[in-house]
Amino acid sequence: PVVLFSGKNDFLVLLEVMRETAAQLSAFVPDKNLYRVFNTSAGHVWSLDHGECGCPSCSLGGANKCCDVNNCHYDLSGDVLRKAYGNLRPRVRATGQLHWVDQHHYIPKPANSSVAARGGPTGHASLLFEDFAHPQ
Repeated sequence: PVVLFSGKNDFLVLLEVMRETAAQLSAFVPDKNLYRVFNTSAGHVWSLDHGECGCPSCSLGGANKCCDVNNCHYDLSGDVLRKAYGNLRPRVRATGQLHWVDQHHYIPKPANSSVAARGGPTGHASLLFEDFAHPQ
C-alpha cells in the first residue's frame, strides 16, 4: 500500500503537490492500494492521535517541540501498519528515546546545499524507536 499524507497547514509540501503525486502514482499503483489522507489540519509534521501538541502547533519555520509531531487525531503510523499488515496487536507504551538523525548524508548534491540553507547545518529527522505492535 501507498499512503499519501498531507495536512491543510503544510506550507513546505503543498496539498496540490500531494494531489499531483497521487495522480502520477495512480498510473503505477492500483487505486485500492493508493490511500490519500488530506483532511487534517496538520502542518509539515508526523500526525498522531495522542499527545499535547495540538493540530497545527508548529508555524512555518518553527522550532518548538511540536514541530515534529502533532496530535491531529489521526494515527499515521498505525494506519500505514494496518494497511500493510492488517489487524495489529494493541499498542504498548513506548520505552524508546528520541534520536536525531542527520539527513544530509542521504540527500544528493546539489540539493543538499538548499536543504542546509533551509534547515541549517544540523538538518535532521526525528525517529522514535519503540516497541511497535506486531501484526497478529
